Amino acid sequence: MTRCGFMVLSSLISGCTVGWLDTRVDTRAQSGWKCPTTLSVVVNSGSTTNTFGPRSAEPERIKEAEGRYRKVAERTLRQRQCVLSEGATGEALEIRIEEMQQVTALPQEWLTGLSLGLIPSWGTRPGEVRFSFSQGARTSTYLVDDKRVNHLVLFPVFWLSFVLSNNEEEFTEALRDFATGL
Repeated sequence: MTRCGFMVLSSLISGCTVGWLDTRVDTRAQSGWKCPTTLSVVVNSGSTTNTFGPRSAEPERIKEAEGRYRKVAERTLRQRQCVLSEGATGEALEIRIEEMQQVTALPQEWLTGLSLGLIPSWGTRPGEVRFSFSQGARTSTYLVDDKRVNHLVLFPVFWLSFVLSNNEEEFTEALRDFATGL
């Protein structure tokens, strides 16, 4: 096996990570939900590393994310029988999404990587995504934590993290919770 092949294989084996998202409520609005007539979606996206600090995403990626979140919000509001119309007066729903992905490994993940996956590790990257909803005086904020478990025995199922991790599902649940106003 060549040196390059060994490096690729060891990176693959030590990268056996299963992750999931967990949404928690930071602040919750009181009851009093009214169907909005207009919708505003603003996305602030980027990544951060220990070495280089925070970095904003490209404007094209932010526009694409705004469009994606807007479609999900419109679909969720239609399910609640809300009708949106441009230029209408009335209740406006303002949604702010802040994504700040932590690209660096946690200290315990370095140990797993150096041991080629033999030493297990787990960790949480708190508040990587923040959904803020505002409708008049009602505001709610939801934080999405990224939780991960790393170990060699996860090799057969680590691909599930790519399929099951979806910010849009977490966003839908947060919007539904805001609309319920428990």
